[in-house]
Amino acid sequence: MLNEPDSENVKTDDTNKESVSAIESSIFTLCLDGPVPQASDEMYSISAAKQMLHGEGSQWNSGNRWFDKTLQVRSGKFCSHPYIVSANLNNEHAFGIGEVMKGFLRTWKLETTEWGSYWRKKLKMMKSPTVPLPMPRKLPFNISAEIRKAIEDAKQSMDILCQDLDTSLTVFDHFGKNFLKAHKMSPDAFVQIAIQLAYYRMYHRCAVVHEAVTLRQFRLGRIAPICPTSSASAAFVKAFDDPQKQISVKVDLLEKAVKVHKSLINTTTSGQGWDHLARLKAQAVEQKIPMPDIFTDTSFSKLLDYNLSTSQVTSKTGCVPLTCAEVQNGYDVSYVIHNDEIIFFMTAFNSCKETNAAHLIQTLEDAMLDMRTLLEHIL
Repeated sequence: MLNEPDSENVKTDDTNKESVSAIESSIFTLCLDGPVPQASDEMYSISAAKQMLHGEGSQWNSGNRWFDKTLQVRSGKFCSHPYIVSANLNNEHAFGIGEVMKGFLRTWKLETTEWGSYWRKKLKMMKSPTVPLPMPRKLPFNISAEIRKAIEDAKQSMDILCQDLDTSLTVFDHFGKNFLKAHKMSPDAFVQIAIQLAYYRMYHRCAVVHEAVTLRQFRLGRIAPICPTSSASAAFVKAFDDPQKQISVKVDLLEKAVKVHKSLINTTTSGQGWDHLARLKAQAVEQKIPMPDIFTDTSFSKLLDYNLSTSQVTSKTGCVPLTCAEVQNGYDVSYVIHNDEIIFFMTAFNSCKETNAAHLIQTLEDAMLDMRTLLEHIL
């Protein structure tokens, strides 16, 4: 992971320039990973997540990545088992949002696993290209002493980044979509409010939450953000652990918070989200026109200053989204809601003394269970 000056220095050599050009002009890079560190059964999932995100440092597979590419396809082992080989995508949102990448992975899985034989009978196979594909060739590089030093420096920087990433993953198997729908509760809204409750329990303040929702119903639509933290959700999380509040009051507050969250989702997915304001601010900067007062107001800055980024990606093929925290003092939470379980993946930074991914994810599990107990009073 060379910095920009060193990357440009590499390309001053004609041979290097041609090799780099071949990589940069490719659709994606394929990373065939080598050995992975031994991991106990308890740490297997975390080790696998680290391999997918960054390769676990220069001594393992971080050097087998080309992070300037917006899409990398990784194939290799996630454990010491001689016959288990896994694959994943490492991509940047500018190239493709999670839903698109999920479809790519689904097609890949159908074609490369036992499911493939079934689907190949149902679907017409694509014809082979009339022109044979070229054989793979090794890309040569001329490595000078200056470039070699830059590579060593980059390895140290990469190792620091890998060690700084705080990751935690859990499979919450107490209930899932079926239970929540049986109680006429939006699964996504319930999880979002549980995340807010967990954060409030840890920090005694409401989180500024960002949730990504899809705009795929529109032509060229991608994603838009909503801010799930509302007056209704704040009232619920503040009242939940108050022994003076009656259960009926807490149930009412939960239902109101869920209703508001669903309204936020519907408003944003219909193209009426607040993110248009951010676009207008960017347009004012670009066209050098006087900045409207709304964009210089403190409240607008606070709206964009979130410390908890969240996203849900539905999956029927076992795909789990893994994302990194976007701010130094914040978290990222991605989750997949299945019928009878919910998979949570959380990241933060070890260098921030305020955050702790394992603590927050445990607090989230407790909040989910406590909210389930509250739901059981509705029926």
